[in-house]
Amino acid sequence: MKLNKISTVALLAMLAFPIAAFAFTFNDGETPLPNPITDDYYTAGENVIQDTPVFGDMIAAGGQVQIDAPVSQDLTLAGGNITIKGEIGDDARLAGGDIRVDSIVKDDLIAGGGNITITDQGFVGGDFVFGGGSVRIDGVVNGNLLGATNELFINNEIKGNVRLLGVEKVTFGPNGKVLGNFSYHSQEASPSITSDTVKGKIDFSSSEIPVEKEDFGAVAWGLLAGFSIFGFLSLLFTGLFCLWGFRHFLEHAVDAANLKSLPSLGLGFLITFVTPILGLVLLVTGIGFPLALILLTAWLLILFIGKLVGILVIGLRLVKSDHKSSFPRLFWAFTVGALIFSILALIPVLGWIIRLLLNLLGVGGLLLVLTDLYHSEHKKKII
Repeated sequence: MKLNKISTVALLAMLAFPIAAFAFTFNDGETPLPNPITDDYYTAGENVIQDTPVFGDMIAAGGQVQIDAPVSQDLTLAGGNITIKGEIGDDARLAGGDIRVDSIVKDDLIAGGGNITITDQGFVGGDFVFGGGSVRIDGVVNGNLLGATNELFINNEIKGNVRLLGVEKVTFGPNGKVLGNFSYHSQEASPSITSDTVKGKIDFSSSEIPVEKEDFGAVAWGLLAGFSIFGFLSLLFTGLFCLWGFRHFLEHAVDAANLKSLPSLGLGFLITFVTPILGLVLLVTGIGFPLALILLTAWLLILFIGKLVGILVIGLRLVKSDHKSSFPRLFWAFTVGALIFSILALIPVLGWIIRLLLNLLGVGGLLLVLTDLYHSEHKKKII
């Protein structure tokens, strides 16, 4: 499955209707699974160790993430330290502090991190797109290299072209060679990039980086994918905290958004777009400066919690359970919703519109619940 080839029609259908046949497996990341997984697999935890084969896509997030078993399709990971030892059947998209690829990635590898290493046991069947502080390649890359880094070390064959949009230092090991062209932008030419290490044309530039359209698209996709993964990870942990402390309140807000969808959208629109205008007017006049600060702070808080409600709305439409109010069910629903919400950011225009509508729906549902709470407390005081 290629994220940049997702059918927007299918995604809209998924958002509009509950899907009884939605296939997935979820695990908390701490408990090893006894059997092979025959569908898509999502997991999150402080330490994620995957030692069971996955016959589908896999998405995981955690402090330490280690993949020891094969994944037949796409792999998407976010974590502090990432290690891949199992074969990946399609693309791998990785974002982390320290990334180590010690196995076969049959198609493209897209990675962003502080340190990225492809060991001598690693192999990339397609292109390698990267952004990192330090990149070391001891394994074969069957396609092209495209990215930016402070230091690049090459100690095996790069069978395609190399295009570095920014690099400070390039070093070739004894086994390093590039069979295609080598184009790079740096402050000064690298003495290791010669006809002995590069079989094709060498193009060095110390001026403004000439980014071609196809290069820009590849790098932009890599950056968007990286930001989307980090966004998903941050949503996951903030959602866990808020669900733990305010589970029933958020459930009521979701119910309000579902039962009163149109009023929720209208109220969400007014709060989202009218409130900041009112706050700016108060700031400009100077008279209501303290009130404006309070208003804008409350507005930001409502937008944030409203986003969580909107994510739960879509998540709960997909995750069915007999235990409606159980915390595991709600967190799993939030995980699915946050995943969809993050993927929507990668779909231009249509995905952004759907995200906006979910935000408006969540903000409106939240305000309806707050209004009901206010009226309820007010009646108690009168009685």
